[in-house]
Amino acid sequence: PLAAIERKAKQLPLRSEREVLRALYLAPELLDKWVNDGLEEEELRYTNESDVYAMGMILYQLFSGLGFHSAYASAQRLVWGPAWAVDLGKIGHPEVASMIATCLAPSPADRPTAVDLDTVVRTMVIR
Repeated sequence: PLAAIERKAKQLPLRSEREVLRALYLAPELLDKWVNDGLEEEELRYTNESDVYAMGMILYQLFSGLGFHSAYASAQRLVWGPAWAVDLGKIGHPEVASMIATCLAPSPADRPTAVDLDTVVRTMVIR
């Protein structure tokens, strides 16, 4: 599977390793515009919802042990697009897994706001 992913990733319109690594943090709606519509990174319109998605990916990396700058995970996400999903089973705490899942919702409308996220985190910390 790794060789197939590498072959497919080489066909994508990427210009640098930095862009491949950055793809892991792009919300699905931005990733689609970047890869399929050929928009340059600076042409993407980041939103509060796309920022929450990126925060969810960072939280996933922290709590799952995936680590940062996983080129393999980024390549998988680029190749499989929306079919690529995180493994929330790696998160030992159900509330944290649930929070991450909402942040990584495919639809921007289904993601929490930053204020909602702050409230959830504060509630978990107080317990």
